[in-house]
Amino acid sequence: MEQFHRRLLDCFPPKALPPDRVYGGSPERAAVDDEVQELCNLAGGKSWPELGINECRKLAEYLSLMSDEAFVAYLPAFLEGAILDLDAGYDGIMRLVVWILCPQSVNGRTDEFFASPVKLFNEQQSRLIAEWLDQLKKLQISDFLAEDVNCALRSYWGQWLIHSKTAKS
Repeated sequence: MEQFHRRLLDCFPPKALPPDRVYGGSPERAAVDDEVQELCNLAGGKSWPELGINECRKLAEYLSLMSDEAFVAYLPAFLEGAILDLDAGYDGIMRLVVWILCPQSVNGRTDEFFASPVKLFNEQQSRLIAEWLDQLKKLQISDFLAEDVNCALRSYWGQWLIHSKTAKS
């Protein structure tokens, strides 16, 4: 796990975002929505290494509310948190992270919600995410989760794997 953490640090330099840049929606909703306020309060002003497993458990359900910038900045905490969560006997973080990394198709086109933040990952980051997904297949995960992992690899992330059958299919 320590080696994975170092790779995350190399690929995703820690960057603290102010609370007003964490949420990706309208300022009007941010002012009145308790979930948005919790997201901004828990993540705002912190970098991804500062988010512990408890924050990741709380924030995972709000991944879809994050701005593209926040999604890229905080994803490493969730990649690491998902493994720690699974080691503790839970798969809540992992299910949400894998789901959000699995492109949803709308009328035959990749949903813009997925496509928008993914464009911000550089090659090194994309390769690490793909490797993370590929490694999940070696863990004891539910069939449902394994299907989502395979979907994510087949539909987008597999292209970033080096020397992989998934990347070639």
